[in-house]
Amino acid sequence: MSFGNSPADSAGSKQRLDRLTAQADAYRAGRLAGRKPLLRRVLERLRLHRQEPGNEPHGSDGTLDGPGH
Repeated sequence: MSFGNSPADSAGSKQRLDRLTAQADAYRAGRLAGRKPLLRRVLERLRLHRQEPGNEPHGSDGTLDGPGH
């Protein structure tokens, strides 16, 4: 049980906690800003596959079966 004599109750500790919380929030926001929603990533992948030329034969492992490949 605390009666207000804790070092965590001081003004300096409060400022330090606020600064660390702000840094963590900024880091989290920056990390999330770089992410794309799952549906958008799936749609982009499908769009890329649709734009590929369909003339090239592909092997079962995804490599080209043509000469020199």
